[in-house]
This record gives sequence, C-alpha cells and structure tokens, in this order.
Amino acid sequence: MEAGGLIRRVSRFDKKYGQQSNKYIFDGLIKEAIPFAEEAIAEREEKKKEAAARRTRKKPKLKVVKPKKEDS
Repeated sequence: MEAGGLIRRVSRFDKKYGQQSNKYIFDGLIKEAIPFAEEAIAEREEKKKEAAARRTRKKPKLKVVKPKKEDS
C-alpha cells in the first residue's frame, strides 16, 4: 500500500530511546475510498426511502362479499 501511494510512513526517532513506532498518514487511502463511501451512503439513503414507502403503503380495504343466489 505504501508503494501504491495509499499510505505514507513517517519514521519516529527519540534521542534517548531510539526508534519509536512509525506514524502513518492515510491521505491517499482516504482520497481513493471517498467514491466508495459516497456510493454506500447513497445506497443507505435509498434503502431508507424504500422502507419508508413500504411503511406508508396503503393496505387494501376489506369488503364483504355476498354469495350469489342460485336459481332453484
């Protein structure tokens, strides 16, 4: 990922203790992930709209069906 430019590693040294843990900068990764995040947010909003439409969908009104009279 570092060779691909997605992350940058910054070495940290201390005069007294020597090498410390590295610091990583994720600017490239964030830049590349933004379109995927926007797409996921759009899908989430669409699902919310669909769920709201299902909740507000009107149910059919019930009717009493009278049996047909037979000619005897």
